[in-house]
Amino acid sequence: MKPAPNVLANSGIRCGIVLAGGNGTRIGDFVSRIRGSDLPKQYVNFVGKRSMLEHTLHRAEQLIPAQRLFIVIAKEHLQFDEVRSQMATRPRQCVVTQPQNKDTAPGFLLPLMYLYKQYPEANVAIFPSDHFVLEEDLFMEHVERAFRIVESNGSRMVL
Repeated sequence: MKPAPNVLANSGIRCGIVLAGGNGTRIGDFVSRIRGSDLPKQYVNFVGKRSMLEHTLHRAEQLIPAQRLFIVIAKEHLQFDEVRSQMATRPRQCVVTQPQNKDTAPGFLLPLMYLYKQYPEANVAIFPSDHFVLEEDLFMEHVERAFRIVESNGSRMVL
């Protein structure tokens, strides 16, 4: 007996979505004090020379090529030089600009629509851009394991 089509292994194409559309309002006052101006926290360098977003992209690119890593930002973020500079280094087709921040669900549904048009069989990991991960290699080993689980059985989802 053949397995049902939704249980067959997936294609193995890996894509990612990086959520960077938030405004960081909970720590906005802190960011304003340390920078002297407003900027959503994911674009700020808290540790090292890279922003939280750049740390996230660096982590994700251990498993996903840049041309398959979609970043969702809010249009209003483009008023900041730091945001434009960070987005300028990314493949243009991978920057998804939402008209305004509408929170998490629309934040990943919009780039999922873009991604689906190009890679309908892809397995997708979603990465918040404002998380600090101390043990990046260990974290990415877990993401790799999650990809392998889903790739071995297309009816699975790992949260």
